[in-house]
This record gives sequence, structure tokens and C-alpha cells, in this order.
Amino acid sequence: MRLRYLALPACVFMATFFPTSAHAQEPQVVTKTACISAFSFGDEEAAKDELVADAKRLIVNELFGELISASTVVDNMAVTSEQIRATSLGFLRTQGNPLYANGEDFAEVCVTLTGYVTAADLELFEPTLLNNRLCASDPDLPASALREATRTEAALQALYAYEPQLLAGAPESVLTLLKRVDYAGSNFLPDSDIFCAEVVGEVYPIEVMALLEANVAPVPASDGEAAALPSPVIPSSFVTVIDERLGYSLAVPPRWAQLDLRSTETRNAAKTMLGSATSQQLDDFLNSEAADEMGVLYVSDLSAALFGRMPTVLNVSVGQAGGLTLEQIQTELVAKLNANLEMIGEPSVQEADACTVNTLPAVCATVALDLDIGGMRSDVIAQITALLYGDRIYVLTLATGADSLAEHADEFDQIIATFRPE
Repeated sequence: MRLRYLALPACVFMATFFPTSAHAQEPQVVTKTACISAFSFGDEEAAKDELVADAKRLIVNELFGELISASTVVDNMAVTSEQIRATSLGFLRTQGNPLYANGEDFAEVCVTLTGYVTAADLELFEPTLLNNRLCASDPDLPASALREATRTEAALQALYAYEPQLLAGAPESVLTLLKRVDYAGSNFLPDSDIFCAEVVGEVYPIEVMALLEANVAPVPASDGEAAALPSPVIPSSFVTVIDERLGYSLAVPPRWAQLDLRSTETRNAAKTMLGSATSQQLDDFLNSEAADEMGVLYVSDLSAALFGRMPTVLNVSVGQAGGLTLEQIQTELVAKLNANLEMIGEPSVQEADACTVNTLPAVCATVALDLDIGGMRSDVIAQITALLYGDRIYVLTLATGADSLAEHADEFDQIIATFRPE
């Protein structure tokens, strides 16, 4: 009980500090009821599975139906609407437990299910602009053949840069992903046999995902991103932490303790120590879809909370990259830090630079914050590392009181060095 009470100010700070982009937007929620005849199934569990699957399909049809229809109107789609619909089922999150009941007809059983999707899920149905420029020369090819081959290669390179796993697919299938293609800037260089192809086109993220699921095998480990990740060096005294739900591992010093924001004791302590308003803010966060993207939360220096100062905290959150480049991630990270932190104090992003962590491209940022929340007033320094790996962004945040930074700086670097996507 003592541990949870002392750690509470840190947990409230973290819940407010590190929402992902989905936290700022309301999810789209749909409730549907599906029914089947009990005579169709001799096994109760099989009937329940079929009912839930039917209810999910109904929810997806309402949430994504128009978007699926609109996206598949585009000519020469690489996948069918049914494949896109099947992929869309993977985005659906359920709220609460399925409610089973007898239907109106004889021997009819029904289930009522509530599901939701986020704004980020819906954005997968919006086109993303790709562009590339490639110059080539081949004296053995006629000009027309060189022109066609260079244009094709330029388009393929743009698609492979967007999603490296497409390298495992047949080029003719991959090319159909690029829509509204324009080669207007393509031409031979003056007084030469070098042809430069400039390609601009659109790709639909949902179609890429559906094609990968349906037809394209993942890139073998010897050629893919996982092979480039070295095994991290973990200090002998550190404790390894594996988050199987969000897919990563890291290690923490032995004196650090994990905090469960959802425990009854923690939530009761929030109300007692910080008041109803701050406690409700934490409850709202935990009941939102943004909480699904929040990973482990560890704390140390808990005695600081007794004196209204910031304990030392570690949080990991994981979100979809959505095709963002590292430069775009850097820009968005600074903007979101300033916007979110203004709610709990006066922030100052001291630096946010491109960096490399365990061979992965990343953005490393340092933020100073004059924290004022729930009765806690403290000067805080946060070290934030956003790593890009595949289609995900992994955000590690380590924060402590400004007067404790020198004590924890090396420790922070050691923790970051142990991080690895799994």
C-alpha cells in the first residue's frame, strides 16, 4: 500500500504527459447484435465464437463500409474489397464483454457487442503521397525501353521505401498499389542517353496491409529489419522486462518498481491524495483507447513524492507510424509535447534531434517542465526517445526532478540502450 501511495503523483503525471495522437480524438463506437440458430452448432463455444465473429463483421461494415466502398472504386486495386474488409477486422477493439441472450425466434441465440476504432485507423483509408526520382542509362536498350524500365524501377523504389516488406512480393502486384501515377517531370538529360524518371503517386495504407496479409510473405530475417537489431547489452544487476502485448523488451535497475494504474488501490489513492478532478482525469485516460497504447510504467525515488517533488519514472508507449518519416516524427513530437504539457505546467523543449538507438532511427528530445498538477509542484527534466521500427513508433520517456538529473543521467542511458522491439 505504501508503494502505491508514494508512486501516485508520478502515475498521474505520466497518464497526462504521454498520450498518443489517438488520445486527443474521440473513438467511433458502434454496438451491434447478431443472432444464429442454436441448432446450427452442437458445441456452445463454437456458437459463441461464430456469434462474436458475426457481430464484429456487422460493426466493421458500419464503421468502415463507406470507406471500403470508396477505396475500392479506384481502378486496378491490388486487393479485393473483401480482403480489405478482413484486414479491417484487425483494427476493431471491443468495449466490455459480449452480452448473450435468447432471440425472438425459436432456438435463436444472440450476442450484443460494442466495438470502436480510432481516428488513426480511419486514416489508413486515406491516400498517402509518394514520390521518387531515378536516373539510368543503358546503351543496349532502345530509348522507349529505357524510359519504361526506369519509370517502373522508380515507382518500385518509392513503394519499397514506403513498406520494405513489399520486396518479397511480385513486382507486378506491388506496382498496382501506386495510384494516380504521374511521370510529368521525366525526360532525357540534354545531350545524353541518361533518362531521369520522376514519379508521383498515391498509395492507400489499407491496401498495402491487405496485400501483405493476403499475398506477400514477410521479408526473411536475413534481409529484414530484425536482422539489423543487435542483442542489447544488459547490466548484470538490471531486471529484464518483456511487454508481449505491445512487442518490446527493456531492462530496469532492481530498485525500480512497476506501477499498475488500473489497480483499485492506485485509483483510490489518486482520489484521496490528488482530489476528484485529477482522479477523474486519470480514470478518463484509462477508459480511453489511448490507454491501449501505453506500455510499462516503472517508478523510483518514491520518497520524493512525500515532499511534493517528482519521483523518477519510466514509461513506454507504442503507436502506429502511419508512413511518417523520421523528420515528420520529429516535428510532430515537439508539437505534441508542447500541446500536452501545457495542460500540467510550463514546458520547454530544449532539444529534439535525429539520433540512432541500437541501429534504429530515432528522435531524442529533452524537455524541461515546471510541473504543477494535483498539488505537486516540481521542476522536471524528461528524456524522450522515439524509435521508428517497421510500422510502429516506440516512445520511451524517462523523467525525474531537475535536481536529480545528474544522479540518473547514466542510468537513463543504460535503460535506453537495453530497449529492443520484439
